[in-house]
Amino acid sequence: MSAKAKKEPEDIVHLALGDLSPYQILINVSCCLIYVPVAWQMICMNFLGPKSEFTCLDSNAIDECNVLNLENNRTTFCQNFEHDKSYWSLTVRQKWDLVCENDKWYNWLNSIFMSGVAVGVIGFGVISDRFGRKITSIIGLTIQITATLAAAFTHSFGLWVTLRWIAMASSMSILTVRYVLGVEFLSGKNRAFIGVGFLTAFPIGIIVFPIIANFLRNSFHLQLIMGLVNIPLLISVFFVPESPR
Repeated sequence: MSAKAKKEPEDIVHLALGDLSPYQILINVSCCLIYVPVAWQMICMNFLGPKSEFTCLDSNAIDECNVLNLENNRTTFCQNFEHDKSYWSLTVRQKWDLVCENDKWYNWLNSIFMSGVAVGVIGFGVISDRFGRKITSIIGLTIQITATLAAAFTHSFGLWVTLRWIAMASSMSILTVRYVLGVEFLSGKNRAFIGVGFLTAFPIGIIVFPIIANFLRNSFHLQLIMGLVNIPLLISVFFVPESPR
């Protein structure tokens, strides 16, 4: 077999796109920025529901969680609480009294939300392969924005959990789809370098969100920012072409 026959076939996408250009860098920066709000979604529960001091408001309370029933001389769980809002003005724990025996529901939340991540990555991956990266990014960001903002306004704990699950499912899937969309505009020799650059945005998000939370100290306002920050990113998707691959 001749040397010519053994030569690897050329990447026709690389031939069409050429080497790394400012336009390709701009596309990848646009895709990379989604890592920041996705990092916020991943760590937000540490700041949406931090613990704070509380007291029981029921009559005959013997501590923060228990009340003495004078009729049978037995203790029952407290039903009404007053939360210390000197530092955190509003948290998920405060809003739905997720303390004492109700604290178990809060402990399950991260597991529930991680199941949303697993479903989203698989589901949106199939959708992006079938219908394209761009349209999947638009759908995913729209769902994430809607679910995050709606969760901020709901007064139902069950509905809030459902909306947060949807937001988490769309968040990680958007990250995956946007990463693939960005690197598919690059030739093989540039993918590794730019791909590593994508990962720098995630720790930036992890660093920035606690700073924002320290200033706001309010779960409602934090969720508003988590949703609204994605609107410019959604708009930017319309200016990014579909993947050439």
